[in-house]
Amino acid sequence: MLKYKFKQFFEADAGDNKGGGTGEQKTTEAKYTDDQANDLIKKEKVKLLKRLGFDDEKAASEAIEKMREAEKSKMTEEEKRKKETEEVERLRKEHAEAKEKLSAYEKAEAVRAAKVPLQFVDFVAFQVGKLVTEDNTFDKALTAYLKDNPQYGGTAKPNGNTGMPHGSGTTLSDDEAYLQKKYAKNKYLK
Repeated sequence: MLKYKFKQFFEADAGDNKGGGTGEQKTTEAKYTDDQANDLIKKEKVKLLKRLGFDDEKAASEAIEKMREAEKSKMTEEEKRKKETEEVERLRKEHAEAKEKLSAYEKAEAVRAAKVPLQFVDFVAFQVGKLVTEDNTFDKALTAYLKDNPQYGGTAKPNGNTGMPHGSGTTLSDDEAYLQKKYAKNKYLK
């Protein structure tokens, strides 16, 4: 059987130092067997666990494992919140873009409904958009703009261009005539 040697150092009391005051240290050796050393370690471990609030080693291990799982789940929840926040921001951005496109389409439709020639629709919509305020809606601004700039608005005028081969007698609006002229050379539209 192996014997362990544990040295304990004690500082000498002032009463033990007779006349010297040199601060000598006394050493005592204690010899323990394996079983005794294991018993001492076990007792100290139990004392430590009791001070930490645990009944046994298994309860301490379970508490440590629960703490690790809680940290992992906390990190996971933070990552989930971060991903959700990014998704919400992406959806908000897409919503704003879609709303902007819808608004532009509605404005262009309103300009087309006012019989503005196709080649000027985007320009007029842009110009009228600059005139819109809280008090002045797009429709009011469009009406005012077309009054001030009659060259862009008005009715469809027959121009004698039928757009049909050999003159079928049907007249086209300015928009239709423009499209016929623009795409006359396109072999896929014939």
